[in-house]
Formats: sequence, structure tokens, C-alpha cells
Amino acid sequence: VMRAVDKGLVPRGWVYSQGGEELSWFSPSISQWFDSLSHRYAQFNAWLTNGRPNSLWLPGFVNAKGALTAVLQNVCRLHLDDGWALDDVVGYSEVSDFPSAETVKSAPKEGTYLHGIILEAARWEGKSSGTVSESLPKELHSALPVVFFTAVTTALKAESLSNYGPHGPFECPVFRYAERGADNFVTTLSLSTQHHPRH
Repeated sequence: VMRAVDKGLVPRGWVYSQGGEELSWFSPSISQWFDSLSHRYAQFNAWLTNGRPNSLWLPGFVNAKGALTAVLQNVCRLHLDDGWALDDVVGYSEVSDFPSAETVKSAPKEGTYLHGIILEAARWEGKSSGTVSESLPKELHSALPVVFFTAVTTALKAESLSNYGPHGPFECPVFRYAERGADNFVTTLSLSTQHHPRH
């Protein structure tokens, strides 16, 4: 442990169990790991003290996919009288007009707001009526504004595809870490684009 700390690295035992299962989260340096720990503590302590936050910091969840599944389950419960079942719904997302979590004054009636999502090799132009665009020169990463995430039936999602631009939405994959792969995949967010999604 001390060797890793001396080199500014996160000790392996802080991230992985003896069997190799992930216990916490990967960070390239111990300072970033503690910064993330501080943010996670702040989010969950405020949640316990004041109730659910207006916007959830998605990178703060070790199991972000599980957190979003819980959102889908809660929305399904609200629509029991409509006959919604978890197997019949999918995630639905819209970029909001909120540039940051601090500007969100109240949680939505159903679903949740998400923040802390970073676009790689792209950027968001405009507000809720904006679009995914090419990244600026020498700017590999840019923050996505606060995103509204909820559940809708597959039929409702199909009806909404034209709202995302002339070619439909760009289904943007969201990963826990920069390293892509099935283990790090969280969900996809539907983002408006003026380009063909394969652009």
C-alpha cells in the first residue's frame, strides 16, 4: 500500500478484492481517487440528509447501470395503471437547458436528471434544442449539459425518433471509464444530431 501511495497511485486493494472483483473505482492517481471519494461522499451524504438530489452525478455510482435500472423501475411503478412493465420499457433521454447540476432547482416528476457525463471527440452545441457536433480543435473532451433520463415504452420511443433530427438520434454509448468494453458499458443516450449517426 505504501509503495503505491508513495508513487501517487491507488493501492490495488482499494480498488479490487482478493478475487479481482472491483470494489471501488479506477483512477489514474491517488489524488483523483480521493477527489472522487469526496464527491461521492458529498452526493450520498446529501441524499441521506436532504432526500434525493435534483440531479444525480452519474460517475458517482459504482454500479451506474443498476442506478439507471432503478430509475426505470420507479417510472414503471408510476405507470402501473397504464400497464407498463419493466420488460416493455426502455431508457429515454433528452439534453436539458441546465448547463450544470447547480442550476437544477427541482427534480423532475418522474425520471431523473443526470450530470457528469463527458463527450469524447464531440461536443454539445446549444441548449435542449441543440445538437451533437464535431469537437473543437485540440479539445478531445467536453461536458454534456444536464440530461433528463426516464423510461418510456418502446412504442413511445419509436414515435419520438423524429424529434432528434432528420436522421433520428445518435445513440451515444455511455461508459464508466474511458476504456470501452462490455464491463464498462452503462447505457446509451439518444442525442440530437444534424448528421447521420454513422458520421
